[in-house]
This record gives sequence, C-alpha cells and structure tokens, in this order.
Amino acid sequence: MRFALMRDVKWIKFEGDSMRNWTGAMMGLATVLAVGVSGCAFVDVTIRHPMVANAVDKNVVLKEHHFQERQHGLPPDSMADEASLTRMGADDICFDVTMRELDAIDMRSVRAKLDVPGQVSRDQAQMWPDQPVARDYNGLIPQRVQTGYETYCSARAYNGVCISWQTRPTFGIVMVPGPVQVFETHARMCFPNGGFVTPSTEVVRLDLTLPRPQKSFETGYNGWGWGPGDKRTVFRWGFEGMPPRKK
Repeated sequence: MRFALMRDVKWIKFEGDSMRNWTGAMMGLATVLAVGVSGCAFVDVTIRHPMVANAVDKNVVLKEHHFQERQHGLPPDSMADEASLTRMGADDICFDVTMRELDAIDMRSVRAKLDVPGQVSRDQAQMWPDQPVARDYNGLIPQRVQTGYETYCSARAYNGVCISWQTRPTFGIVMVPGPVQVFETHARMCFPNGGFVTPSTEVVRLDLTLPRPQKSFETGYNGWGWGPGDKRTVFRWGFEGMPPRKK
C-alpha cells in the first residue's frame, strides 16, 4: 500500500488491494489530520526565533490560488495571498498581509485568529487596512451563450398527461477573452502578546477568514470558488534556535 500527501493533504494515491489500501489510507489520513489540528505540525517557512535572535528574518509566505488563475486566464501568482511576520515581542506580534480577489476586499471584515500549540487562540487583532488597488489583466470572463434547444411540456390534462409540447432555447456559461480586474488589499495587523508567544514557542499560525460577498452566491463565477462558504487562508511559521526546554 502506498499513499502520498502534498502540503496539507492534497491527494492520496492507492495501489494494490482496494479495501486494505482504503483502511490504511484512512488511518494515515486521520493521523495526519490529528497532528495538524492538535499541534500545527505543518509550517510554510522556518526562521530563527525572533525573540531569541532579536531580529526578524525574511519570511514571506505565499498562498497560491492556481485554480482561480487558470479559470480566469490569469498569470501565475496574480491571485496569491501573502503574509509576513514583521514583529514578535513581549507586547505584541505583528504581520503584514496582502490578499487578492476578483472583488474588492474590506480587510475590516476579516476574522483574524492567532494560534499557538497548547494555547487558546487569540482573536483580538488590531488592524490597519489600506485601500484596495485594482490591477488589470487580459484574461477570461464568463459569457452566457445559447447551447441548443429543449422540448418541454407546456400543458397537462387533469390526469397529468402532457397534451402540449413546446421548445425553448438552452443556455450555458463559457469563458471568453476579456478584461479581468484583480483587487489587491494590504493590511498590517497586531495581536497582543503578554506571554502568549514566548522564546520557547515553536510554531505560530495566522488564520484568516474572509466573508464571501453576496454576489458570489448569485453569480458563482468569480475567484471565490463555485460553492457557498467563506474564504479561509492559513499561514504557518516555524521557529528554530529556541532555548532548551526545562526538564
């Protein structure tokens, strides 16, 4: 049995006996998820611990959205979200965040949460958002086109039997060349520390949830995906060079 995991469990490949592989894969998947949930085991970048090094190394974390980019004919990383840890001290922990979407983002509506293994999450972020900046691309836009005709029952008798048939056009959505605007919004945010993060902390996780615009439910064709639900992006930093743990 063989299975592979990419990033935070992207795909699983099975080989051999299907039932044995299915059971083993589910056990492996449950283990991976348990580790990820309980200990923030996955990190996007590892740097020296800022509270030990008294400096913050370069640590930009990029979250790619290649599906949306391909869907709209956009260049790679044109819709990527990114975040950097900018300060970590006894008083606060601060980040620079840039999010990109096909709708202008109001960063004041973002639900920000800071996680540290073994601690209760912090969500009292103070935020300083900038105005969104629109970038224009030659990409693909949705267009409603007629795809054919269908026959339907236009009248029925008292017993439900159709007594009249008519035809009507059918329509679908295709992507055609056209101008696409990507909105880029930057914000600086800080969380109070007060012992939440210490020189012994190994991982911090910035969890951002952006409420989905109402028009996304109406149109479906945008960078927010095809189904309902908010946009969630998680950035993870790991640290090295911490002092030895006390026994």
